[in-house]
Amino acid sequence: MREIKEGLFLDKEEKGLSTFLIVLTVVIVGVSLGASAYILTRPKPNIQIEEMTVSQEKIAKEEPVTVKVKVSNTGGAEGSKNIPLEINGEVFEIRKVNLNTDESKTVSFEITEGELGSFKVSSGELLKTVEVVEPAEFNIENLRLSPEEVKLGETVTISVDIRNTGGVKGSEKLGLRIDSSLEKSKYVTLAPEESTTMSFNVKKKTSKSYSVKIGSLSSSFKVLTPAKFEVSNLQVEPKEASSGESVTISAKVKNIGEVRGKYSAELRINDKFAKSEEVTLSPGEEKVVTFETSGSEIGTYFVSLRDLSDKFEVGGILIEGKDLREELIKFDWTALVDVSVQNTASESRSALIWCEVIQGANSWRKSKDVHLQSLEGKIVRFSFPEPEYLAGTCRARVWVGAETEGDTQQEAEFKVSNLQINPSEAEPEQTVTISVDVKNTGNVEGSYELNLKIDGATEQTKTKTLGAKKSTSVSFDFSRKEAGIYEVDIENLTSQFEVVSRWDLVTEYDGLMWSQRKHDTDTFKIEEDNWRVNWKASWIGTNTSQLPLLIISVVSENGKEVIGEMDSGHRVKDKYSGTGTFQEKGQFYLYIMGQYISWKIEIEEDTGKKAKFETNNLRLSSSEVKPGETVEVSVDVSNTGDESGEHTVDLKIDGTLEASKTVSLKGGEKTTVSFTVVKEEKKTYSIEVDGLSGSFEVKSTIEEANFTFETTLRQATGEIEALDFSPNNEYIAYGSKDSKVYVHSTEDWSLISSFGELSVKIRNLKFSPNNQFVAFTYEDKSNLYIYSTSTWSKVATLTKSGGEVKRFSFSTNSDLIAYSSKDTNVYVHSTDDWSNIATLSQATSTVHPVRFSPDGKYIAYGELDGHVHVHSTGDWTQLEIFNLGGWIRSIDFTPNSDQIAFGGNSGEVQVYTTGTWNSVKTFDTGKKIRSITFSPDGQMISYGADSTSYVNSTSDWSLEEKFTDQSPYVFTTIFSPDSKYFVYNSSGDEKVFAYTTEDWSKVETFDSSRGRFGFSPDGSMFAVQNNEIVRVYNVE
Repeated sequence: MREIKEGLFLDKEEKGLSTFLIVLTVVIVGVSLGASAYILTRPKPNIQIEEMTVSQEKIAKEEPVTVKVKVSNTGGAEGSKNIPLEINGEVFEIRKVNLNTDESKTVSFEITEGELGSFKVSSGELLKTVEVVEPAEFNIENLRLSPEEVKLGETVTISVDIRNTGGVKGSEKLGLRIDSSLEKSKYVTLAPEESTTMSFNVKKKTSKSYSVKIGSLSSSFKVLTPAKFEVSNLQVEPKEASSGESVTISAKVKNIGEVRGKYSAELRINDKFAKSEEVTLSPGEEKVVTFETSGSEIGTYFVSLRDLSDKFEVGGILIEGKDLREELIKFDWTALVDVSVQNTASESRSALIWCEVIQGANSWRKSKDVHLQSLEGKIVRFSFPEPEYLAGTCRARVWVGAETEGDTQQEAEFKVSNLQINPSEAEPEQTVTISVDVKNTGNVEGSYELNLKIDGATEQTKTKTLGAKKSTSVSFDFSRKEAGIYEVDIENLTSQFEVVSRWDLVTEYDGLMWSQRKHDTDTFKIEEDNWRVNWKASWIGTNTSQLPLLIISVVSENGKEVIGEMDSGHRVKDKYSGTGTFQEKGQFYLYIMGQYISWKIEIEEDTGKKAKFETNNLRLSSSEVKPGETVEVSVDVSNTGDESGEHTVDLKIDGTLEASKTVSLKGGEKTTVSFTVVKEEKKTYSIEVDGLSGSFEVKSTIEEANFTFETTLRQATGEIEALDFSPNNEYIAYGSKDSKVYVHSTEDWSLISSFGELSVKIRNLKFSPNNQFVAFTYEDKSNLYIYSTSTWSKVATLTKSGGEVKRFSFSTNSDLIAYSSKDTNVYVHSTDDWSNIATLSQATSTVHPVRFSPDGKYIAYGELDGHVHVHSTGDWTQLEIFNLGGWIRSIDFTPNSDQIAFGGNSGEVQVYTTGTWNSVKTFDTGKKIRSITFSPDGQMISYGADSTSYVNSTSDWSLEEKFTDQSPYVFTTIFSPDSKYFVYNSSGDEKVFAYTTEDWSKVETFDSSRGRFGFSPDGSMFAVQNNEIVRVYNVE
């Protein structure tokens, strides 16, 4: 027997008034006397059990089930009734219900059963059966990673198979842990014995091995180190050479990365680019790069290759002036020619010095052997006595012959080196340039014939004439139509280049793929009228035009349809894909760049009776859910063919495969395939199932922040650099790179005024707290300009600064304005007559932030060398100086002025009390602090440290929230005037993010190229710049 749960009951089933009331009425009519009796009955209640429901007819063991019994009173009087709930015929619980006339109520009972089987639940005449089964239990298996090795930025897909082996439908949260930290999580809901595949896509920015764990399964993947090249063993041979002598420079290049890559070794001589050689190396591979050079001038040549350096000397016997010179000689009886000779080498040298005298068609030549010690010099005299010559004017020339005795007239000798091919991978008919360096290493002028051979056959021939010791570069231009690899040979220097087809096309239909190239023809069959071609193309080269360069078209007899194009600006080897859908059968031709090529797809009607699948009727259980709530995604799948077959249905969310299910259907059979999706992040998610698309949105669990778009301000012609609302909320002003300030009314957003002083961009802009002035500065300029808000005309130019004005600040009562300068001073002026009433000169480096305390008692400023100074505004004496170290970038006071916080490049945020100047708290982030802000309600402090935003409570300084969805720097953090919202920028992403401070959920994301934004003082408006416009939103 089940124990009856405690409740209230009566002895009788119903209780109501049933006493008879007898009323005697005497009616006198004329003289007659008579009596009539009336019996009146009070109304009774009529309480009946009308309906009984159970929350689930199949439950897991120990899972509660709710039974609801609907009871109605259709009688004429108020009443009560005991409602019993029986389990397997035994009373489980009794509830008393009081009902007014025509009133209905639902009574709920909760039952938890710990035994497998089934039980019957009844109330009155109503009966339900509930089955108790094993709870949902999930088996996770087959962890796989594809690929297991990736390059930086490439995606690793991590997948597991999961099956519900329990007896009821259930949900499971799968957590992906990488290096023991939770990376991502997904929810899956499965019916009993249902299975699915769950996948996660991961990208990593650091090269290393990563451990992967899902449930109890573990594996790992590796992000390969990019190609990284090490240059070593720089060799120069010989270290000392004669003028024009060949010098060989070599070094080893090794790829110490884990990815194949190319390296261009650049040789610099005397810190100027000389030559380069490109090598392609596999991981761990090492090659020697070699360069040939020479020095024509005597001296030292400094050689560098990457971070390696060496040198070689060019020395030898040097005559005064050039090797070949001409002099006028006036003859008497004997002609004398004096030649200044010097040995610039570091060792003794011998040489043959030649002198030739020329008169008309006659010439006379003599030579002398010279032997000189290192750095020794002498005069060598040649004499030509009469009668070997005729009287008159002659010419003479001298030169250095061989360094040893013998005939100096050597034959011209040529050396060919440094074979270069550009590009090494070309398109058909694209020009390829092949070049070599040619040097005449001999002592006389000569000619040399160069033969370019392609695949062993002579392609071109060129002849070059070079003087002694001279060198040049020789180039050949040619092209090839056919794709392939071509061998290049110039005087036994060999290399190769490849001609690649302009495009590759991959056609996919009904799961079959094959590759097609130019002039190919293929045939495949379709099974339905509605068919689709998926294509992929690879382009070799860069489209530098302003128009699409690659256009894929499919043409039939009935017309043309473009199914994809490559826009301008795409680079080498970019890949593109697209889809075209056609409603007809027949023969189709492919066009590239609008020009027909003989590649075609011949479409034939299929006469077979295979399984054919159609997917339609995409449905979502809800278009809006809260974080963590379930969205059911369903489609109908039909086999319209005659034979049985299998079909895999893929669910993609935001373009990424989320889950797959495979169904088996007989011919003509239809089924529904459902997926359960649970998302935590607030955003709109796109859904795609077999080409059908939809979307749903995850919204905050609290009331959404209502940033409703109001207007766009477009007056500026340059990027917006600063913006501010007036304290009375009547105006918004913004300063632009076009050097002007624009002011709009917030009532109708009309332009009230625009003004400017210089032709450089605005740097800072602020309204005074009393709404009477707007002040602004220019970049790299030393003046501060003040305009009246009543006339929008200039009232003052503050010119005390001896350097660029960095920041400025009005006092809370608007009596004072202070500005910091690159000249290390802070200048304070009265706003009454704009006179300079104080100059704070305690800083020794550029001053950046300057801030008055809200109560007006203090002024604080920070300088580049890490000092923060605090002065009294009463007599301007310095009250305190703090040394944080590193550039001070931000200072803020609490709203009640009892604390001051500051930070900068040291990575610390320090908080002190005012008055006593005692340390309260230090936050050490290890990153550069660029912004510090207290919330208007004084309960929070925010700071941006490099790529992270922090918010801490000011009650116990504990971390409230940390945001890491920005890159690379956070420059500004602010709170809304009511402290309801927290907003910060991301410089790299050019985004501004708004979060609610209630649960720290993201409520809005804005585009902002410069990260300039702000709330109106009453919090009803929010403005954010992007490029040259300002967008304004209403905030509710």
